[in-house]
Amino acid sequence: MPTLKRRKDDGYFIHAAGDNNPVNTFQVTDRGAEIVKSSGRALDEFFPDQLFYLLHDLDHLSTKGAEPTDPTIGDITNIDWATDELSIESRVQVALQLIETHGVNQLFDGDAAKWVLGLTGNAPVLLEPLVEAIATAAGYSYETIHEYNEMFHDGERLLAVALCAYLQYQWLRDTATFNGESQHRQHRVVHGSTGTHIYIEVPSAEQTTYTIPTDLPESIDDDLRDELRDVWGLGVGSAGFAALSSFELTNRHDVENGVILPAERLADFPIDLPPRSELTEQYEALRLLQNHIEHVLSSPNSDVEYGDGSICDQWYQHVHDRLTNGSDGEQPLGAQQGSRVAHTAQTYRDCYGDGEQVTDFKFITQTQPDESEQLRLFGFGIFDHSEQVQVPVAPETEAPLPIYPQSEHELTHAVALLDEFPAKPSAGTPA
Repeated sequence: MPTLKRRKDDGYFIHAAGDNNPVNTFQVTDRGAEIVKSSGRALDEFFPDQLFYLLHDLDHLSTKGAEPTDPTIGDITNIDWATDELSIESRVQVALQLIETHGVNQLFDGDAAKWVLGLTGNAPVLLEPLVEAIATAAGYSYETIHEYNEMFHDGERLLAVALCAYLQYQWLRDTATFNGESQHRQHRVVHGSTGTHIYIEVPSAEQTTYTIPTDLPESIDDDLRDELRDVWGLGVGSAGFAALSSFELTNRHDVENGVILPAERLADFPIDLPPRSELTEQYEALRLLQNHIEHVLSSPNSDVEYGDGSICDQWYQHVHDRLTNGSDGEQPLGAQQGSRVAHTAQTYRDCYGDGEQVTDFKFITQTQPDESEQLRLFGFGIFDHSEQVQVPVAPETEAPLPIYPQSEHELTHAVALLDEFPAKPSAGTPA
């Protein structure tokens, strides 16, 4: 049986003595090593041959000065992929690592598909982490997959339902066409977004399948396709496209009929989006700036806090006033957003962002704080280095608005930048 070992340069190699392998030392990629470690096996501890063959199939193995691995390894077919040398939980962890390193799509092909096939039919409680990861990638919750499985498959096909849900999402992302689907566009409504998926209500009379095929894709491993065929045909493929997605829309947004659309296809989908609005974008940009300032005022790593009269606290009040009290005799931006446009700011975030914030601005430029601000914010641990912090750019001077001004001069300059934004921005133009 093979063992994972550490090289002197901190890389990894595998020692795999045995009759099947005339070469017994294999270099392994870091990602391949992570797959082995996800099984729970430690360095210098034997791991199952099935994992070794899986690494070979995924091109994680090579031999020094020779072609990658020995060609006879790939010819071995009498493999029991449902190995009892690893627990179900450990085999699930390997599948999760495959998703992290290769994506869900890898689970449908080659030895990875055989690994997954060996997991089907096990108790749902043991498969839950894997099912949840696949469901999330497809835009579904674990609860929806579980509910659908209980209703249509007596609780016995949980993993198969999740895999079919992902194939449905993949088809919508890569292949579906929406030509001729415009008759219902005015009645379709965006209810939410995660940044990768858009949740859209559709009319109850709509029976569109968006060209999702009756048969499973030919690219899937043959044995796995056979395992998924009845689940796909019953309700996840074109025969019952609306059922699974409508379950999710009901659970998420309490609407009866809907479609989960990959975010990158929103521009192709026949739906009336809110018009691009300078007003909404200015409101959103200043709201996000206010959130950043609030973060500074509440951080234990800053020397300021709410209501202390500090320069930063005063700057917070200026931004807050623009949102809630207005300027130059105009209504506050929040009130304008409610009275001058038909869409809500949340709908705008769903259609042009990730559901939490707008990420696709047309009228407002967002950028990183200037270098001196970055030193204050990240150097003192107020923000974590992994956080993406963006601020609006003043439209005339093209200077970024500050988050943490610390002197009267900086505050005066900040207010001048804020005043460059119009007190009554344009309400909107067609999307």
